[in-house]
Amino acid sequence: MIPSDHDVQETTGADSPEHDPIVIIQRVLGPLALDLWGTRKLRELARELRRADEWREVRAVDAEFEAFWAIYPRKDDKLRAAKMFRQAKRRAGAAWPTVRRQIMAKAPRADVTASEEHFVPLPSTWLQHERWTDEDE
Repeated sequence: MIPSDHDVQETTGADSPEHDPIVIIQRVLGPLALDLWGTRKLRELARELRRADEWREVRAVDAEFEAFWAIYPRKDDKLRAAKMFRQAKRRAGAAWPTVRRQIMAKAPRADVTASEEHFVPLPSTWLQHERWTDEDE
């Protein structure tokens, strides 16, 4: 018995049918895709496609993070800061371009904040607490 599109989508956990790799593969290869490969093979292929998409996203975020890291004056705990940067992107969703511009515009700069009386938080803390949303002092 060939599972319906509904059954296949439920097993993959896709957010929406138009972005589900199995549905895309079925659309491209036609109705024989399940007959030729079976749902297990299609699920494996879908998993590999998702991993590739996630890897591309991580690389893109890493390039954006490196730009942030270059301007941030405090260079401590880079791995945690990168994790918080990725979480900020995930939380922002479609508004990410605007949030990224705010982060880059409001991030502390070495030349402005290089005084003893002004404390500069860790970059991970600054990102985790969404300090780019703070009002200007």
